[in-house]
Amino acid sequence: MMLPYDPILSPIIVIGVFVYFALKGSGSAKKGTMSNEEFSEWFRKKELERSPENIRYQKWLYEHRPE
Repeated sequence: MMLPYDPILSPIIVIGVFVYFALKGSGSAKKGTMSNEEFSEWFRKKELERSPENIRYQKWLYEHRPE
């Protein structure tokens, strides 16, 4: 069985699909980015959350250092 094939319409459809996904992908990528101020605030909060754990770990490393 032969499928109808149009040599002009097929590349236009393929290019259209590529353009659609390229534009769709670029729009969603912008939603996930942070500004520098937002990132520095987020990083500061994370460091404050982890600081007691880091202090205990550093203390443990100091107590168990090789002599």
